[in-house]
Amino acid sequence: MFTEDQKTEHTRELQQRLYEIAHYNRRIPLIIPDGIFGSETEETVRAFQREYGLPQSGTADPDTWSKIIEVNNVHYTDPFLIDIFDSRLILIPGTAGPLLQIIQVMLGEVARKYRNFPPVPLSGIYDEPTERAVASFKDITNHRGTDEGIDREFWNNLVVLFNRLVV
Repeated sequence: MFTEDQKTEHTRELQQRLYEIAHYNRRIPLIIPDGIFGSETEETVRAFQREYGLPQSGTADPDTWSKIIEVNNVHYTDPFLIDIFDSRLILIPGTAGPLLQIIQVMLGEVARKYRNFPPVPLSGIYDEPTERAVASFKDITNHRGTDEGIDREFWNNLVVLFNRLVV
């Protein structure tokens, strides 16, 4: 038997993999990993199963997991995202300016769409509410870049999600 913590982590991993797949397959609904296997996760699993020719049970059975892992191992990059945010630039708490406003607008859209995401006031300053949202977004996207602030990987992930939310 699994503990509740193990079940939550298993669900979070499932959601994370589906989240990554949804970045390049628009027929998979975008889901924010929260570790709760609710109706939104079930519908996302069902959409994945439909898209990849599996029985549409809405549960992550072994065949579904195998296919998710197989599909998730495909590496995807959007070439147009690479040069938008210079690889040497890292925004740290206290930074201010129009770029921070753009990031706050995009994080604010994420907060409006997902109730479990912290709100972000539009201040143009990398303040405490922005720090909380950045940390939450890094956790959601399994961020592998810098821990110190906002880097190119963060920007690219945010732009992809924002485009999915507003298009």
